[in-house]
Amino acid sequence: MGCCCNLPAWLARRLDPLELFLRLVLGGFFVFAAVPKLLDPLAFSESVRAYRILDDPWNAWVAMGLPVFELVAGAAVIFRVLYPGAVIALAGMLCAFIPALASLLWRGIAEECGCLGKGFPPDVQILIDVVLLGIAAALLWMGRRRAPAAGGAAGAD
Repeated sequence: MGCCCNLPAWLARRLDPLELFLRLVLGGFFVFAAVPKLLDPLAFSESVRAYRILDDPWNAWVAMGLPVFELVAGAAVIFRVLYPGAVIALAGMLCAFIPALASLLWRGIAEECGCLGKGFPPDVQILIDVVLLGIAAALLWMGRRRAPAAGGAAGAD
C-alpha cells in the first residue's frame, strides 16, 4: 500500500486514501443530511408529505425513521463497521430517492427536496444522488477487489 510504517492489517484496510475519501463523502453526506431532519422532524415530515407519495401514518414513520437510518448507515460507512451492508443500504436508499425526486419533476410538483434542508431543487438533488450512487458502487467494487480468497487466511486479522 505504500505506508511509511508497518500497520496491522485491520488498520491498513481502513487507510486506503481513495477509499477513505469516498467513504467520507458518502457516509458524511448521509450523516450531514440526517442532522437537520433529526433536529426538526416536523419540517421533514412536511417535506415528505409534499411528495404526495405516502399517506399518513406512513409519512410520519418515514420522517421519524429515515434520519436515524441515514445517521447510523452513514456512520457505519465512515468507520467501516458492517461495511458492505451499510454501503448497500445507502445505495438502496439512493435507488429509492432518485425515482421519488424524478416523480416530482414528472408530476410538475414545485417542491424543493428536504434532503439537506430547503434550497435544492429536485433536478440538482437527482444529480447529487446519481453521483453518490456511483461512489457507493465504487466502494463496493473496491471492497470486493480487496476481499480475501475463499481459501485464504480470513481470520489473520
